[in-house]
Order: sequence, then structure tokens, then C-alpha cells
Amino acid sequence: MIRQGDILEIRGGKAYEVLCGSSYSLVKGRLVVIEVDGDNNRIGEPFDLEIKASTPIIDIIR
Repeated sequence: MIRQGDILEIRGGKAYEVLCGSSYSLVKGRLVVIEVDGDNNRIGEPFDLEIKASTPIIDIIR
């Protein structure tokens, strides 16, 4: 399950904090996320991320 406040590590070295939304599986869902750096500082602007079976999520950090 993915929920607000989680950090998603994505293949390719990027990480995103979930600002809004949730997903009960890694197969589908809609989230509002913002990119974070290695110290969890927010970078850039929030955007919509649609979770699909092909989304390359490596890890979920709570």
C-alpha cells in the first residue's frame, strides 16, 4: 500500500514524496508527488503520477 507521506524510490535514482492520494497495490493508482533529494528536501513542483504495473518503483519508505 502506498499512502500520503511515503517516499517512493524509482529506478534511475529519483525519489518522490507522496503528497496526496493512495494506492492499495503497485498495479494502479493516482498520486500527487514531488521529487525529493537524498536529504528528503523537496525539489521542484508537485505533479500527478499515475501508478501502473510498469511503473519502476524499487522501494517504499515510510
